[in-house]
Amino acid sequence: MVMSIMRQGLTFFEFGYMLMQSYDFYILNQKYGCKMQFGGNGQWSNIIGGVELTRKKAGEQVYGMTL
Repeated sequence: MVMSIMRQGLTFFEFGYMLMQSYDFYILNQKYGCKMQFGGNGQWSNIIGGVELTRKKAGEQVYGMTL
């Protein structure tokens, strides 16, 4: 999945979805103390985006896991 995205690139919708999911994880961390995000392996880049955003913006140790 990741290799095909790297070859083909992201559509505007996919990029926007990544931003929204990343920000959503950040808000869940701030409001509810959420520390881990789970998803399918197709969500890997979205999960990493949320983890990085939260670590940089809030300085929190958070994690992501794909199944």
